Amino acid sequence: MAEAAGKMVKKVSFKRSSSSFDRGSLASEEDVKELEWAAIERLPTMRRLRMSVIEDDEDGHSKVVDVTKLGPVEKRVFIHKLINHVQTDNARLLLKMKQRMDKVGIKLPTVEVRYKNLCVEAKCEVVHGEPLPTLWNSFKGIFAIPYCKSPAAKVGIIKGISGIIKPSRMTLLLGPPGCGKTTLLKALAGKLDKSLKVSGEVSYNECMLEDLNSQKISAYISQYDLHTPEMTVRETIDFSARCQGVESRKETMVEISRREKQAGIVPESEIDTYMKAISVSGLERTLQTDYTLKILGLDMCADTPVGDAIRRGISGGQKRRLATGEMIVSPKRECGFKCPERKGVADFLQEVTSKKDQGQYWYNSEVPYRYITVEEFREKFKNSRMGRSLDDELSRTVEDSETYLKKNILLDDKNNKYSTNKWELFKACLDREILLTRRNSFVHVFKLAQLIIIAIITMTVFLRYSPDVERFFCQFLLFFILHQSAVSLFRMLASICQTEVAATFSCNLLVLVMLLFGGFIIPQHSLPGWLQWGFWTSMVSYAEIGISVNEFLAPRWAKVASGNLTIGRETLSSHGLNFEAYAYWISLGALLGFTFLFNVGFTLALTYKKSPGASQAVISYEKLQQLQEDVCNDKAENNERSTTTPWLHNISNEGIEEGSKMVLPFEPLTLTFESVRYYVETPAEMRKTGIYQETRLQLLHDMTGAFKPGYHHTLTRLQELNLAAAIVMRAVKNVANTGRTVVCTIHQPSIDIFEAFDELILMKKGGQIVYSGPLGQHSSKLIDYFQSIPGVPEIKKNYNPATWMLEITMGSIEEQLGLDFAQVYKESQLYKENIEQIEVLREPQGSTRELHFPTLFPRSGWEQYKACLWKQNLSYWRSPSYNFKCLAFATVSAVLMGIVLWQKGTKIQDQQDLFNILSSVFIVLQVIGTNNCSSVIAIVASERSVLYREQFSGMYSSFAYSFAQVTIEIPYLLVQALVYSTVTYSAMGFYWSIGKVVWYFYVTFFTLLYFSYQGMLIVSLSSDMKVASILAVATYTILSLFSGFLIPGPAIPKWWVWLYYITPTSWFLNGIITPQYGDIKQEISAFGEKKSLNSFLEDYFGFYHDRLGIVAVIIAIFPILCALLFAYFIGKLKFQRR
Repeated sequence: MAEAAGKMVKKVSFKRSSSSFDRGSLASEEDVKELEWAAIERLPTMRRLRMSVIEDDEDGHSKVVDVTKLGPVEKRVFIHKLINHVQTDNARLLLKMKQRMDKVGIKLPTVEVRYKNLCVEAKCEVVHGEPLPTLWNSFKGIFAIPYCKSPAAKVGIIKGISGIIKPSRMTLLLGPPGCGKTTLLKALAGKLDKSLKVSGEVSYNECMLEDLNSQKISAYISQYDLHTPEMTVRETIDFSARCQGVESRKETMVEISRREKQAGIVPESEIDTYMKAISVSGLERTLQTDYTLKILGLDMCADTPVGDAIRRGISGGQKRRLATGEMIVSPKRECGFKCPERKGVADFLQEVTSKKDQGQYWYNSEVPYRYITVEEFREKFKNSRMGRSLDDELSRTVEDSETYLKKNILLDDKNNKYSTNKWELFKACLDREILLTRRNSFVHVFKLAQLIIIAIITMTVFLRYSPDVERFFCQFLLFFILHQSAVSLFRMLASICQTEVAATFSCNLLVLVMLLFGGFIIPQHSLPGWLQWGFWTSMVSYAEIGISVNEFLAPRWAKVASGNLTIGRETLSSHGLNFEAYAYWISLGALLGFTFLFNVGFTLALTYKKSPGASQAVISYEKLQQLQEDVCNDKAENNERSTTTPWLHNISNEGIEEGSKMVLPFEPLTLTFESVRYYVETPAEMRKTGIYQETRLQLLHDMTGAFKPGYHHTLTRLQELNLAAAIVMRAVKNVANTGRTVVCTIHQPSIDIFEAFDELILMKKGGQIVYSGPLGQHSSKLIDYFQSIPGVPEIKKNYNPATWMLEITMGSIEEQLGLDFAQVYKESQLYKENIEQIEVLREPQGSTRELHFPTLFPRSGWEQYKACLWKQNLSYWRSPSYNFKCLAFATVSAVLMGIVLWQKGTKIQDQQDLFNILSSVFIVLQVIGTNNCSSVIAIVASERSVLYREQFSGMYSSFAYSFAQVTIEIPYLLVQALVYSTVTYSAMGFYWSIGKVVWYFYVTFFTLLYFSYQGMLIVSLSSDMKVASILAVATYTILSLFSGFLIPGPAIPKWWVWLYYITPTSWFLNGIITPQYGDIKQEISAFGEKKSLNSFLEDYFGFYHDRLGIVAVIIAIFPILCALLFAYFIGKLKFQRR
């Protein structure tokens, strides 16, 4: 029977013309629906949950569909029909869903959150002076004597609060900045940092928070937007929906379907389709995503990438709603205060506890005003009826009701951390990685092109090298496993260190250690005896062993050279790699073991290491004393914000005394605009959906208006504005009073802030103007205009006119009234008056002078440079994570090299001793340089976003910024070079003479300077950090290959010798070695011959002591050239696409 029903459903769904149902013989469409529903009812339970009846858009008839097979366009059309107007249709949808569950006696589970005597304390480090994270403070903190540090002070964040957050109710958490709102929310969600001391109780339905898996029950939406910029809005919510699963909805839907079948209830088709579609598991894209996009107003930007500071993406408000979408797939008059008319309740509650603002709300004229402290407010609330009721409710237990999640369910969920099974999570994560790989295809193609170019260059350097096929594949396999080991190692370090600074430091240091102990830079037998064990801990050692025996044991190296040793064996012996052929497979197994070990470490670190918390708070000694004296810990008193109402109504006389007005260097002109239209190309993602077929999207439509000097204009549309903006508003108002034209864009302002403006421009979706004109006293002109339109409801008494204005101009209200407010405005008298005013204002007056500035920027180039240098100086001094890391890395590297080559600078007996010193000095110095280069890439990439913004504002030129950026690096690199040179020169025991010491420091400093400037240049040529990193790696390869270290200059093929001479590292190597040994005539054994040391340098490397003057000049030219190119390209190339 079930099989037959299934066939009948299929026939009804997809072959209506040949269906067994003859519509001509049916009394009505309702009979068809009943038959279709009866066919669904006969299906097995799990199949029945996938089938539903919906109306066909083409012919208006109903059809049976499989909800799992709805396409993207069908889903969007269905959601659009279901929720045409979010404000009304969404509530109707939720009500119908509740009614359907009520019919069969099912209620959704709820959770009641209780907190009792909750206290949170933080330990703060006490410092004298300004508690800033400067280089000096970080240095003192690291090298402070143990047990001599100043004791940490305890600062209370939350002090003994109690309350109940009840289900089915929205609770507003209100308070001034710094009062502990974020800490309270994190405490209730179980996301407080472990360094904080928490006391009191937090319970979910009487289950203690520590006994629950809170992340499955509650969601905390941070104020910081952490999204993947390459993913679109829809993809982000789809991924979140897949990770959160549908198990609870699925179980509910199974029970609803079972009870409806028993009771013979036929549900409404649209509600049934929606509830079934959001209850199906295993789908990559669910209807829940389209619903979430619709109700959050993100459907218009669903196919737009999230973006970041450089890449164009969604707006800040849309990012906040996206974060919400990822998580969801008052004092009474008995206190003596009264909220005045035309004052927002939220604003009143914020200000009534402030010592500075409180007095204006005192209404009891019979009793003189005195400041009521926060502690007194607290006692008043505790003794009030609401306070006593709260205490009584906290003392009672949670009612045992079906609507509350049972304790055993909450406790059982602790063992099941995730909302769906691990296989589904794996598939979701894998699909996301595939998506990101496709989305970053340019990066991968660019990297592939870079590898091909490097491979071709390397191939042409080593021409006439002819390996056989078998050894080629062996070498390829070894390279592949080595790559996997290295990637696994860096992944593990990133997961353990968790911060970019620590991970970069660890990775670069580990690379240096592996190179020094890998047997290539220094053979194992040349290492100190007590350090030779390090050879067997390095991945590079096993890779070198495998590659060497695979190559030098080949037949072509079997020619006997001397002492009955083949050339291959002699080469292996000289490098301490005289192993048998089976060592290749041992090396391969060792690298596989490293790969497995590092991947296990990576997994364990992600599983058990907590996310990085906030660093320890720092408080000044003076601030601590102030807090200790203030027993009430009145946060509002320290807020230092200005009273809103007085300055808004008396702003014209505040700070603008007669005779002290600002004198502008020009006569202000009026900005007029008429019939402005703005189009953008429709994104390809939107055209693929089939909904948007237009090639262009119109963002502005016939915009007409004028901005006059001395007036404060506002552009308004729906969003949210905090009262803290009042401080900014006062400053902006003062600017407007000087005669300048000021235009602000605000979103959903409070009454006081809204009425601080003189004129208003109100826009609607589609870029059309709804109102453009003066506000009037208490927004009277705005209210009169809209209330003159037939059908517009009157504003309520003391209602916020901004909120009222936005509510009555919504699209749903326009449809109800049958009006287009943009068209009403164009036909109004106000619009005609604006047009007439534009015609008058667009003609300059007789005394008006042309607006002209003698220079592009307000300050001279030298002043711009000094200002940028001052800012960069503060930024670098307060960035110990960058500068201290680079200095620490240089110091550790110098100490490490000094230990490995202790006092070997003058003990040179053969060419291998010289090679050990030359290679160690060169590699260590290059690794320090690459560390500086990679570090400065991150710094300049973040600074570039600031540069774009400030340069667009006309603050300074790109040359002023770039020269300040290169200048500020010099003192820090001088310190690095001084520390490195002092440690290595003395530890390695080089020849002590003033000239040699100065040369060593000179080359070290300019080497580090070059690498830092190279990183800046790479950023100026790159669109983002990924491309910059790829370019940097390519330059590192070229710098190593043509440095004269791997292949001496005279041995480089003639077609590449020009690249050798323009490679900076070849000159740096020359400048390091030649001053030390170019004038030493000591005889050494060089490849079986006796030669003086200086002659060997000339013959083998091409380093001549009498040419050091040219070397010194060229070494200085390279960093200067990089700095000039950076200054040019950072100004010419713009990668911001916002």
